[in-house]
Amino acid sequence: MKFALILWCLLALPLAAARLKFAEPVKKIDAELDQQQVVTEFSFTNETGEQVSIVRWDGSCDCTRAQVKGGKLQYEPGESGVLRATLDLGTFSGEIEKVIQLWLDGDPPNQPSVMLTMQVKIPVLVEVEPKTVRWEIGDEAEPKSIRIHMNHDEPIRVLTAQSNNPNFPAELKTVEEGSEYEVVITPATTTKPGIAVVHLQTDCKVPKHASQRVFAVIRNPRVGRVIGSAPGEAAGARPGAPGSPSSSPQSSRFRRPAGSLQPGDER
Repeated sequence: MKFALILWCLLALPLAAARLKFAEPVKKIDAELDQQQVVTEFSFTNETGEQVSIVRWDGSCDCTRAQVKGGKLQYEPGESGVLRATLDLGTFSGEIEKVIQLWLDGDPPNQPSVMLTMQVKIPVLVEVEPKTVRWEIGDEAEPKSIRIHMNHDEPIRVLTAQSNNPNFPAELKTVEEGSEYEVVITPATTTKPGIAVVHLQTDCKVPKHASQRVFAVIRNPRVGRVIGSAPGEAAGARPGAPGSPSSSPQSSRFRRPAGSLQPGDER
């Protein structure tokens, strides 16, 4: 009996989700260089034999808004409507994806019937890689570089690279005027955790692309690593043991791959 009930619920889910049929639940959009907003419309039809009501909707962040065209929330069999979605691009660049959840009458509070997706491709005029350089406490205070490449027909120059933390001085180097630059960050010390925001100011004529931010971070060692030890050299590790520095001809200094800050990381 229990199995039959579960099976019935699983079969009912796609029926509930299809009560409003959306022609294109996923929209792919190419934004312009200086575009501030993206607006797109999701058209739908009630393909059931009964009235369907839209109860509420919710965007994946404050930058995403939605409204039903004409404010109409109840749809008889065969009726159609349009949900208009607006995304504020702000300082976004590259490829981003935002989701709008739509609840219909009878949906559980935590299970919307409809998920609508906006996949937006935003031009990257000033390409920065990596966006974050990292050290661990006890690492050598060695320099690490951030590369800046311009993806534009016109030259774009980096004017300044200013760090907000004196422990992370930033040096700006020109590789190719108007096209390639490098920012070298060398921590004064790695004895304690710290973070710096390095503000890059360019002469880009498109305001939203003119300023960039990169990050420098010193954080606690990974679990199992002794401060000052090499990767694989935990407390009490025997020299020559598998995974110890002396068992490998490679350098004993471990470098973590740099990347952009993720949600919940050091900012």
